[in-house]
Amino acid sequence: MFYAGFARLDITPPLGIPLTGYYRSRYADGVLDPLEINALAVSDGEKKAVLLAADLILIDEACSTEIREKVAAENGLEKEAVLIHCLHQHTAPHVGKGECIPLVDYLKDGAYLDLLYRKFSDAAAIALSDLSEAKISTASCDTAEPLSFVRRFRMKDGSTRTNPGALNPDVVGPIGEADNSVRLIRFEREGKRDLALVSFSTHQDTISGNKYSADWGGALRRQGEKRLKNTRFVAISGYQGDVNHVDIQKPSPASIEEAYAHCQYMGKVLVDAVEQMWNRTEPVRGSFLWTKTVVKNIPTNTAGIERAEECWEIYRKSMNKTLGYKLEFGEKADMGRIGSLPKSPVCQKLVVSLLGIGSAALLGVGGEPFTYYAVKAREAASDLFLMTACLVNGGEAYFPTQEAYDEGGYEARTSRMAPACAKALLDTSAALLREYSDERQRKGD
Repeated sequence: MFYAGFARLDITPPLGIPLTGYYRSRYADGVLDPLEINALAVSDGEKKAVLLAADLILIDEACSTEIREKVAAENGLEKEAVLIHCLHQHTAPHVGKGECIPLVDYLKDGAYLDLLYRKFSDAAAIALSDLSEAKISTASCDTAEPLSFVRRFRMKDGSTRTNPGALNPDVVGPIGEADNSVRLIRFEREGKRDLALVSFSTHQDTISGNKYSADWGGALRRQGEKRLKNTRFVAISGYQGDVNHVDIQKPSPASIEEAYAHCQYMGKVLVDAVEQMWNRTEPVRGSFLWTKTVVKNIPTNTAGIERAEECWEIYRKSMNKTLGYKLEFGEKADMGRIGSLPKSPVCQKLVVSLLGIGSAALLGVGGEPFTYYAVKAREAASDLFLMTACLVNGGEAYFPTQEAYDEGGYEARTSRMAPACAKALLDTSAALLREYSDERQRKGD
């Protein structure tokens, strides 16, 4: 027997808070739509766990750990039973310590941070108090039209380029394949609203600008709840390190208003897919709840360290608008990474987490994995209905494939993880999924 509960709290910060992304300083000057924490609590009658999905660009591992410890202590949970997921909206703040990472405008408003931490714990408490008997079922289908597109391309000169621009004549073709599947876990609750956990894999950077927005995740929630009136939606961003919403065969939106309209359209298409699946779900097998987080130390990417002093000077100049020293965003990110290496730790943290709910599971990584890793995880767990989520319990780096490290490109150049992370992510994910399968067998689930 499973139980499920829900909570939602507004976490929209004050104006003037920095917004991370795009390697330029931005400060919030308005609100397009509110930022939220959406909490899903689950229980098998013995163990309880809570997934807290936040409209933030990311929370680094150190702060995620602090929040998880607070939530666990204040709600009688094990830390392993608390999962923090950021949907990665580029119109939202970044929560982090910031000792060694340039290019990032961190959220440093102490009063708001205190409130934010408290709201994570409050959301968990409300969701746990809402636990009710639930029938759990799953389904997946592709969107009626593509919404996610590979953003890495092979160019005619043999180079690899991310976001090469619409209708670029020098593009040979995309590197990789986008995942346009919508994955649904439905929680049917007698006498209470049903719950829909919905995942889709593409960057939440549709809108840009200086106003807070929950991007397509917020559009999915709002539109889904209008159309399925007795349901509450929790949106999840899947593995999205090499994909976004941009179809380079078409002109990009010319204004923030047009971009926001496209974001709303994405919400509509995603809800269309959910409606198509809603009454065609398959029941989850078993009744065993399981959580685990594994942390591995991966060597820091030290490529270019011999140029650290020079790169830091270039980076510093590029960030000073009065000097007129301009760099392409990938170059700026690379200069910042190399320039900060003398102060960087020897190792970075690879965080992999699993929430198992019978024959369904959510696999999360504390960073931005390429979609390839979702494909490999599903192959390793063919007995499970598997959802994947980026930026779970950390937000440490891009996770490119080994091939991407070999050929170069923005994500590989700027990742703080050495290429060893590619094999480590595959191995750690597969081992965690095997362990869950073994535990299910041992429990007779």
